[in-house]
Amino acid sequence: MVTPIISISVPTWKIHHKKLSPAFNQHVLNGFMDVFNRQSSVMVEAMAKELGKEGFDAYAYTGAGTLEMICQTAMGIPTDQQNIVDPLYLEAANKIFDLMAKRVTKIWLHPQFMYNLLGYKKVEDDALRVLHHVSDTVVKKKRSDFIAKKKNNENGPETERPFRAFLDLMLELTAKDGIFTEKEIREEVDTVIAAGQETTGYAMLYILLLLGAHQEQQQKVYNELV
Repeated sequence: MVTPIISISVPTWKIHHKKLSPAFNQHVLNGFMDVFNRQSSVMVEAMAKELGKEGFDAYAYTGAGTLEMICQTAMGIPTDQQNIVDPLYLEAANKIFDLMAKRVTKIWLHPQFMYNLLGYKKVEDDALRVLHHVSDTVVKKKRSDFIAKKKNNENGPETERPFRAFLDLMLELTAKDGIFTEKEIREEVDTVIAAGQETTGYAMLYILLLLGAHQEQQQKVYNELV
């Protein structure tokens, strides 16, 4: 599926965890506040066209917004590149998570032959092609930038920021010590993009729903922001 990195061996997981943890410390997250604020404003502006309508799918906006945030933070994509990811990615990610839920909760889908026979495997393969295309595109772009900077005798990806983004750190560790294989890099990127986007996008969605249902609390949030 899309997140095989969660099922790797313990020794490998420990190495990856130790090497990549610096990309997720509080200092790094604080350094991304400008991205979070900018993308939140972009999301709100896009959502403004729904004003006056009876109802709409807010996840179309929160999902797309969080996807941009992940690409511009963890993946280190330049912040001036809006709409990095193909809109089909969201649809493909939703299909994958839906398939995972169905297979876990429906015992007759556990055997691989039944999963294949009922057509779920084809849906999964089609969705994974979209997801992998996005992760491959992101990795290729960052590797190209990394190599170009090395040729120009620059200090790697971290020259643009005082810290290293998740993907920058992986590429640097691979270039220096050969820690990650091509497959492992893609799997880690798939995991961070898909899992991070889906969980954060839905968390934002439910926050909006709750604030909309509880006007007094919404007013308190507004007052605090002001």
